Amino acid sequence: WWGWLADRVGRRPVLLVGLCGSAAAPFLLGFSTTMPMAYTARALDGFFCGNIGVTKSYLGEIVEPENEAFGFSVLAVCYSVGLIIGPTLGGYLADPAQTWPALQGTVLDTYPYLLPNAAYGSCAWVALALGTFCLPESMPPSARRRNRLGKRSAGEYSLRRNTQFVISACMYWLLTTYYTAYQQDF
Repeated sequence: WWGWLADRVGRRPVLLVGLCGSAAAPFLLGFSTTMPMAYTARALDGFFCGNIGVTKSYLGEIVEPENEAFGFSVLAVCYSVGLIIGPTLGGYLADPAQTWPALQGTVLDTYPYLLPNAAYGSCAWVALALGTFCLPESMPPSARRRNRLGKRSAGEYSLRRNTQFVISACMYWLLTTYYTAYQQDF
């Protein structure tokens, strides 16, 4: 669904909407007091995390064909680093009132999973800020029009700018750290 939408309205808006949802969902989970509320927060995040495929499409459009293998391997490294940092951070920050007695009686004592989820949500907010202020659209309006008419346009356009690649790789790293840590706490 996200890929279809990205073909019609552009990669950037879909990435930003997905990041908004992924930035809000961990705070909902952190403040959850019942299992249905926690499941709802996770389902909401699951709905919005479909933009990882759009991120890969964006990458395929901004790198030159001879550098595609390198670009996608950088994303794999970002994902691997996220797999290491995310669960470690999530486990360390979970139930902080037990770890740090000075936090007993605070909101973090009432909501023991708020701190790790706030950390993950903050990663998503940073990625959202990067995307909002630094990430240009990779799909020109003419290609979106062709997609609306049902014609394929994949591979017809490429902006080939390294700053776009660095920004998208940073966003991907932040999100994979967030997603893997999120799974650790849930």
